[in-house]
Amino acid sequence: MSRLDSIIGFLGGSAAIGDKLNIRSAYAPSLDAAQGAARLGDDYAAMPDPSGGFLLLAAEGLLRSFVADDPWFAGYSAVMVNISDVCAMGGRPLAVADVLWTPNHETARPVWEGMTAAARDYGVMASRSSAVTRQLRPSLVRSSWRRLF
Repeated sequence: MSRLDSIIGFLGGSAAIGDKLNIRSAYAPSLDAAQGAARLGDDYAAMPDPSGGFLLLAAEGLLRSFVADDPWFAGYSAVMVNISDVCAMGGRPLAVADVLWTPNHETARPVWEGMTAAARDYGVMASRSSAVTRQLRPSLVRSSWRRLF
């Protein structure tokens, strides 16, 4: 078996890669519901802006294991990958908002610190939209609105 075959086999057995392969079927029902020139993608939606261009909404769900194993970097990464997704579409990041579930405030703190650091580093506004601190396992959702001209 070649090195490439070995890598393909390893990645093919990954739950995370399997989740990525299921993205299109997961959001397929939304394609029928999308109106007009709205465009849907892996981690984003682009909606026509009446004043011109598009409004971009990017969202990122992080694996629970990532949030649990490295909460500060998971928070930082949530912001970083959203910004990267929007920049790849030609957008300009404006702000990020988040939803965080953790078992307590102590678990939440390093996630918030990572998100705050990334927002500062990338020059975007950050809001703490929703937090639940009685969830048994840590989870994180990050979403952002951007304008594309």
